[in-house]
Amino acid sequence: MRFRQSGYGETTQAELEDAINKALKRPSDPNLAAAVSGNKGQPEPSRGAAQTESVNSNAATAANAGTDSSPALDTALFGIEAGKLSGNLYKNDALSLTYEFPSNWIAAKPQTLHQLNEKTEAAARAAVLQQHPEMADHLRIMTAKVVFYSSRRGDGDGQRLSFPCIRIMASPSRASSLKLDTFRQTTEAMAGGAGAKLTFAPQEYQVKDHSFLRADFERSMGGQRILQTYVQTLSEDYLLTIEIYALSRDDQQAALDSLQKLVIAED
Repeated sequence: MRFRQSGYGETTQAELEDAINKALKRPSDPNLAAAVSGNKGQPEPSRGAAQTESVNSNAATAANAGTDSSPALDTALFGIEAGKLSGNLYKNDALSLTYEFPSNWIAAKPQTLHQLNEKTEAAARAAVLQQHPEMADHLRIMTAKVVFYSSRRGDGDGQRLSFPCIRIMASPSRASSLKLDTFRQTTEAMAGGAGAKLTFAPQEYQVKDHSFLRADFERSMGGQRILQTYVQTLSEDYLLTIEIYALSRDDQQAALDSLQKLVIAED
């Protein structure tokens, strides 16, 4: 048991996310990872280029250990995972979202992200069942789904990040509006948990009359300075979390400029 909560208040979301982030820092169980991947005893694949770093925001590390990352291209996608790519334009009808990402960046195929989401969900389910096997017949896991990932070099897959990159995740939400106070508490908890410094105070902004919340962080990873922009907005029945990771201000700004071309159609 890592956290207990009775009732729901304005700070509950931040408290839950802080507890989750702290729990994610615990070392992963290699036996569990092997069980999820179906390749017990196989080594973890290479991380690739030096600038590719692993940044975990949703307990997905175990799902990627020792697995084949090649996508099943014939998978029929639906709902929020059924986005469409055309050049540097991404459209997601289920989220009423259109996004013109930087023209010289390469986006991951939706099928690749679907595989990542499947592994993430399987890892989360296996982790729960390891502690509560009696729940096997009625356990339902709902994890945030990566619906878009793009990097300048085309490396990474939405879990393994290649800088600079942009990632969009969607989580079911019943919220009807964004709350800046809750967002501020969340980002402060994130900064404290990751040893990061807030460099852009949380604030609200508008793109074509649609509300977004934004905060920026700076932290050190592997001797490098990592710049992160954290953005949230609502679309349909989902909370969208948009993250930008970069090593330079120029790359960060290029990605930020592209968010001005992210359009969410209002009902």
